[in-house]
Amino acid sequence: MTNPTPLSPWQEAVARISRTSFQYKVLSATPKGSEMVAIADLSKPATAADLAVRFQNHYQPSHLYKAGSLAFQRAAHRLIGTSVGCWLLDGKFLQYCPEHTHVIVEKGAVTAMHVDVDNPPTLMSADAADVIDRTQKMVIPIMAAFSQATGVGRANLTGNCAATISAVARNIVRQDPHQDPEAMKHRVEELFDFWPGMSRLGWFEIIGGKLFYYRNSCCHWHSTGADNCDWCTKRPVMQRRQSFAQSVSQTS
Repeated sequence: MTNPTPLSPWQEAVARISRTSFQYKVLSATPKGSEMVAIADLSKPATAADLAVRFQNHYQPSHLYKAGSLAFQRAAHRLIGTSVGCWLLDGKFLQYCPEHTHVIVEKGAVTAMHVDVDNPPTLMSADAADVIDRTQKMVIPIMAAFSQATGVGRANLTGNCAATISAVARNIVRQDPHQDPEAMKHRVEELFDFWPGMSRLGWFEIIGGKLFYYRNSCCHWHSTGADNCDWCTKRPVMQRRQSFAQSVSQTS
């Protein structure tokens, strides 16, 4: 029996973050029936419009700008969630190669990242300011494309980025009992301080030893006819707090 090939550092980092949620899949094989879009192409309005229309056709949100918000958010959870998530876990930012890294699109939405093993991502040592600088360089052109193509506001998309970073922090604390929620809260708040306006888009609370984020803007998921997400601004703060506390009791 031959020994398995050891994982490279970036593969080990991806394996760790992917264990915290289904949202953080990074693949080198393409699932059957899926399509791939290069990260570099996401900054083109025509590509953004196509992804938003696909999302609208599948999930039926009431307006194109709402589909734009949601299609962008699905991509952000995969793109930002993995790159910033690796930094939150190990202090190393996962830097993708935009021309050789793709998002995988299935059933109207982005479901995973796809990397070319010959042009893999790089783990970069970074402080909080550098993480946000690298993240903004990666996603602000994409935000501009979705805003131009669908009419969704830039503030809405910035709120989605805040929710994306908060979600990966929440998932790390939820899955790893050795994580200190207070320390994680401070790390994310430090990130937000370097993204102008992001600190005003929500706040954190620690409930039952877990980390939760209360966002101040809506991603419009409710417009698909699905139930509101547990941190939805359509829910009163007390209802959100009760929902968070209930989720802790169900998993404890």
